[in-house]
Amino acid sequence: MHAGSLNWGLIFIIVGLVALGWTTGRLPAEVFMRLWDLWPVLLIAIGIQMIFSKTKLAGFAYLSSILIILAAAYAVSPYWQQVTTGESLERESGTIEDKVSEEAGILEVNAEFSYRDFTLDDRAGSEIEFRYDHEALRPQYSFRVDDGRSTLRLDHQEYRWLKIFKKDELPLWKLNLPGHIPLDLYLRAEKGYCYLRMADLDVHSLDLDCERCYDVVLQFGKKIPSEPVLLDLNKSKLRVEMAEAYNVVIRDGSLLPFYLTEDLGYFEMGDDLVADTLIPPDSALVLDIAPGLRELIINRR
Repeated sequence: MHAGSLNWGLIFIIVGLVALGWTTGRLPAEVFMRLWDLWPVLLIAIGIQMIFSKTKLAGFAYLSSILIILAAAYAVSPYWQQVTTGESLERESGTIEDKVSEEAGILEVNAEFSYRDFTLDDRAGSEIEFRYDHEALRPQYSFRVDDGRSTLRLDHQEYRWLKIFKKDELPLWKLNLPGHIPLDLYLRAEKGYCYLRMADLDVHSLDLDCERCYDVVLQFGKKIPSEPVLLDLNKSKLRVEMAEAYNVVIRDGSLLPFYLTEDLGYFEMGDDLVADTLIPPDSALVLDIAPGLRELIINRR
């Protein structure tokens, strides 16, 4: 067997063993990231193999195989006790906090939370608290203040490649925001669960693009957004929870298949679908969303 065939065989065996360790709970997903960080070792191994494989010193080509084995051992070594005992390490989690200036005119939140469960909530005080709970993903987070406008950005991180294995649970990210500062929310997602509790938040505008999210919950209290809620919820189920009685207008949604938890009647008015009764207090409007919903306008009467 020449070194090239041996090297590819080793790579498949190593990846397979790590995947097996992960699916059986004996290795965390972080091992895949440690292996990926060692990709330059693979280039070095291929170089050694190319230099020596067709020379009189062909035996040295097998140094590349030894190098690959050592790299794999290095990636797994921090978890060797977990491999041998089967005792899982605690899931990776963390908290990030930032203070919002009391003079801030508005807080703009831009978030990409694809392939994860996302919860937005309110809390007392001027701090922004962002908590995440997952063994493989850590947030890309930035916060800045410019001319009285604070901007929080949670950058997109792919979870897709991890889904090829048996792990079906989604990472949970929770964002707590101070309730006394007006908010502009720009939230993007693809799959996952999105729960936005805005009962005590002063939301000026909400722009939510949640493609194929399996569940989206918008909870409003006495404070409702100043602007129409902009939505693009392709094939998602939307639940709107109200604390008081409101009139609801669904714009560009006349072709939606919908059902309601309350006995509410709707009539078509131009391109709008308008509730002809108020949503009773503490009730919910539930819609199965097809492509077409663009605005949800909530009016207190």
